[in-house]
Amino acid sequence: MDPIFLVMRLLHVCFGVFWVGVIVFAATMLMPSVRDTGPDGGKVMLALLRRGYMTILPVAALLTIVSGFWMYMKLMSTIGPVWAGSMSARVYGVGAVAAVVAFGLGFFIVRV
Repeated sequence: MDPIFLVMRLLHVCFGVFWVGVIVFAATMLMPSVRDTGPDGGKVMLALLRRGYMTILPVAALLTIVSGFWMYMKLMSTIGPVWAGSMSARVYGVGAVAAVVAFGLGFFIVRV
């Protein structure tokens, strides 16, 4: 297998796990805890912003999405139309759409 493909797969898996893990942790543990602390929760959120939380998370998401699209295009160009009609290609496509929608929602809801 192509070494670049393996690197892209490693990037995709590692940054994808990081992206989902941070979001799940923030939604289930961090935000309820910040809400429970009342006005002092703002200090925690400010500290997160100073440490680059709002920069690191979109970068990880973009690296996940870009590496996934690269692998998808590589498979489309290597295997061709036979693979394009397969169930795995459809599942990867649905996953790609879900990732782009999640990134878009996260970007516009959090940033705006």
